[in-house]
Amino acid sequence: MADMKAAHALLAAAIAAAMAAAFLMNFSIESKSSPVTMQKVRSLDIKFVAMNYAGMNPDNSNMPFIGSESAGVSIIAFMDLSDQSTRYFFENIYSNISYSFIQGGEAKFYPRPIVSYEEYRSKGRNYRAAAGLYCIYNLDREDFSGAFFEAVSGDEVSAGTYNISEGSFDKCLESFENESAIGYIQETETFALGGIKPKFYIGIEGQNNQVIEGIPSYARFRNTIRQYQLTIGE
Repeated sequence: MADMKAAHALLAAAIAAAMAAAFLMNFSIESKSSPVTMQKVRSLDIKFVAMNYAGMNPDNSNMPFIGSESAGVSIIAFMDLSDQSTRYFFENIYSNISYSFIQGGEAKFYPRPIVSYEEYRSKGRNYRAAAGLYCIYNLDREDFSGAFFEAVSGDEVSAGTYNISEGSFDKCLESFENESAIGYIQETETFALGGIKPKFYIGIEGQNNQVIEGIPSYARFRNTIRQYQLTIGE
């Protein structure tokens, strides 16, 4: 019994050490590349550091996504659809990620429009896109990818473009406002408002995420995804 307790203690210590090493690696990389992160550290913003680097994860269990459901690597992207950086990402980087990892079923992409409380109150572009995409995903999932890229280009997401009845779509929008929007707001305020946007959480099934702020090179995305592929044996 004593030997078993000792073995369990060693295993727990090893897991804690591995988590600490991953935390330090992610934090070291980001603090060097992001002046915002460095400023947060210098000002002792413990909440920012804990939320972004110490193991808290966005809840991707009901998030709409692009790609294969069986893909092991997850890319959760919090982005402001009205920001030029979002357009730049999709025009210059996303196609490479899609070709190399998403289309082949190795990674799935969770696009998450940033919905703050102010955005919710004003029913701004990000809120309307989030609500419309949520309903497209739940009512006609095959059209989600096309609807998302229309939203990125500035088009409004509506039922008329797809094989969805107006009544079902309007009912879903009402449900989103009354029930699901609060989850978007909470996740935005927890995971997206601090630091540089867009903000990407890359991990395994939404867990053990490495945080990437802003728009790094495609090579940075590729190398991060491959690190996780090695972890899961792909």
